[in-house]
Amino acid sequence: MAPIQELTKSERRGKGTASGGSLKRAAAEYAAGHWKEALQALAGLSTPAALAARGHMQFHLAWYSAAASTFAALAAASPELRRAHFGLGVSLLRTGEHARAAAAFERCIELDRNDSGGYLGLGYCLLHLKRQRESLAAFEKAVLLALDSPAACMGEAVALQMLGRNAEAEKAYLRVLDLRPRSEEAFNNLIALSFAQEDSVAARHYAERLIEINPDSRQALAALSTAALRAGNYRAAAIWFGKLVKVDPGSAAGWANLRLAMENLTKPGTDEELDEVFEVTRLLA
Repeated sequence: MAPIQELTKSERRGKGTASGGSLKRAAAEYAAGHWKEALQALAGLSTPAALAARGHMQFHLAWYSAAASTFAALAAASPELRRAHFGLGVSLLRTGEHARAAAAFERCIELDRNDSGGYLGLGYCLLHLKRQRESLAAFEKAVLLALDSPAACMGEAVALQMLGRNAEAEKAYLRVLDLRPRSEEAFNNLIALSFAQEDSVAARHYAERLIEINPDSRQALAALSTAALRAGNYRAAAIWFGKLVKVDPGSAAGWANLRLAMENLTKPGTDEELDEVFEVTRLLA
């Protein structure tokens, strides 16, 4: 049951009590999207429904430390409530307390061995704790429990990449793209993976696909520029680096490589695209 529904249900049960008015006001403010006002109405209430709603709102207001405290109180009051531990885990992830978050997700899994979200959260915590092999095992379990989860496939791919199992990582990233074809994160990681393996052709391929999704992608423009430069295609390198510094004028590497490409052109400024590069350098230099 969603927090607002539980809050409304609690408000009906609390009619005529001292807390009933606060719950009613909180439910109304919550339903209207006035979360700060709802939180004020919930101040001092410690029922499970009130704590769940408070933690939910604090998290979505990006008050992660406050949310963690609220979910910790809920978990202490209702130790068998899986979502109390899950809320605690995701809040602690946001505050960077990865060891405590891992313990919260492990408790989720103790309560429900088929909790894909628990395994997913645990996997991310273990990645941050540099326990890549254990994180991979958690992500693999999350994938088995939720085959259509892009987040689980992404976690598995990242863990594989960190373990140096690059061919498997690439396949996992491609599974992410099957599920979420416009995932810029997957494309960015595939580009980085390709360059790490000194495969400029693959890097260019993934960058070209990414540029179709986001023409201003810094990662894609940098990849296309670098691949062209490494191939000795200075005309293409100059054009792509020109686009990169137009999008990111503060890129020192972009400017340096643009100058390098321009210096190696045999016939600079002989077509419209290169004329545009010269115009960009004139305006932004």
